[in-house]
Amino acid sequence: MSVKLYERDVYLQECTSHITSISQEEGQYLVVLDQTIFSPRAGGQPGDTGTIDGHPVINVFEKNKIIYHTLSKAPINKEVLCKIHWAHRLDMMQNHCGEHILSGIFFKEYHATNKGFHMGSDTITMDLDIQNITEDTLRKVENMANDVIYANLPVETNSFESIDEAHKHPLRKPLNVEEDIKVVTIEGVDCVACCGTHPLNTGEVGVIKILKAENYKGMTRLYFKCGKRALNDYQIKHISQMKLYQIYSANELNLMEKIKKDQEKNQEIKRQLLEIKNSIYEAEVTKITEDINRFYLNRSPFYDMNDLKRIAKKVPQNEDKFLILISILEKGVLLFHNGDFNIHCGNLIKEYATELGGKGGGSDKMAQVVFPSEEALNAFVQKIQFRFI
Repeated sequence: MSVKLYERDVYLQECTSHITSISQEEGQYLVVLDQTIFSPRAGGQPGDTGTIDGHPVINVFEKNKIIYHTLSKAPINKEVLCKIHWAHRLDMMQNHCGEHILSGIFFKEYHATNKGFHMGSDTITMDLDIQNITEDTLRKVENMANDVIYANLPVETNSFESIDEAHKHPLRKPLNVEEDIKVVTIEGVDCVACCGTHPLNTGEVGVIKILKAENYKGMTRLYFKCGKRALNDYQIKHISQMKLYQIYSANELNLMEKIKKDQEKNQEIKRQLLEIKNSIYEAEVTKITEDINRFYLNRSPFYDMNDLKRIAKKVPQNEDKFLILISILEKGVLLFHNGDFNIHCGNLIKEYATELGGKGGGSDKMAQVVFPSEEALNAFVQKIQFRFI
């Protein structure tokens, strides 16, 4: 059994260890050390990353009380230098401690229990057994959580050998282990069994930012970021916001108002454009109905596929025409007829377009296909013309 140095000193970043065993599994090496600074994945928290004698540690997990370090290459030496990736460890500590703070506040203020917790590479989530959390509630909890950070309260981790000893503490959740119990306590905020890594003081969390809440399986899933993650998130969004200020010649006080006015202008432009397009569609339909040929082919450098479908749908049902409408803009073809032709448009796409890299399909009366190149489009049209025109 490895000595868990990360439990004795969560800030220890390197140590010298002896390899006690190496096994191989699915092309990877599972290394066991006499002592380790690598915290294994557990309780929703990923394991530490780093190196063992320069070899990257891919994964760290505990099984049957043995901690395994997964490497792609086995170390040569028996005595090895272990280094953790400190930025990753700090990220885990900040966000795990932030989860404790939020969970404790929701439990005390709203009797909501954290039923699930996941630390992703980008966002942290927790699932609370309450629904319909308002924006006001989120802001209130967020402010309370950051007040806990500003208070710089001690984060204590105590070990207990029995459930009875652990139950003397005001635990937020029932215990699901019977031995080697570790209880994390932030006085007046949270007290819960946890095997993850945490800073010694809440101030080290830095900041807690709640991103959003959504309904999830009869509960509420909360998305949040803490510490450097929250700072990076703010920096990215600040850059985007400053660009919006430039685009709209706005500031934080009138940006939304200017965006709303711009949207209203866009809606009016879209309405006017639709009127113009409808008149163009009508003119195109007139050309189709006046054409004496049963097979009608038209190439347009301006129409997209939606334009072609709208034109086809405006053609009178009694028109005995097979349409081949081509969009140069999107390198697409629309096939259409009123049902009097013994031609299945969708089958034509399968038969002739697939081999040319075309993607599409449809019914017997209407089908569309888009090609990767204009050359492929032309080859398809030639095949259709050769067969029917």
